[in-house]
This record gives sequence, structure tokens and C-alpha cells, in this order.
Amino acid sequence: MVCCDIGGYLLRKFGFEAAPLVLALILGRPLEEALRQALALSQLTLRSLALWP
Repeated sequence: MVCCDIGGYLLRKFGFEAAPLVLALILGRPLEEALRQALALSQLTLRSLALWP
């Protein structure tokens, strides 16, 4: 708990917003899994993902 307090204090002190950090922590894993699944379906090429509508 103290680590979270210190982390929050440092974020505020250096001018970082908390909302993007919380959003990244919540959505990071599902987005990574979706990207991994899309790459597996496209045979591991980012080009096919970029060109597909």
C-alpha cells in the first residue's frame, strides 16, 4: 500500500496523469492478446494487418 502511495505521489510531482496509466493497466493485457491472435491469423505479418480494412 505504501508503494502505491509513493508511486502516486511521484506521478503527481512529475506531472503525469493517472487516467492513462490506469487505462493502460486495465486494457493492456486484452489488447496484447487480441494483437497476438490477429498476428496468428494473419501468419505473423504486420503488413497484412495494416492493409486489411
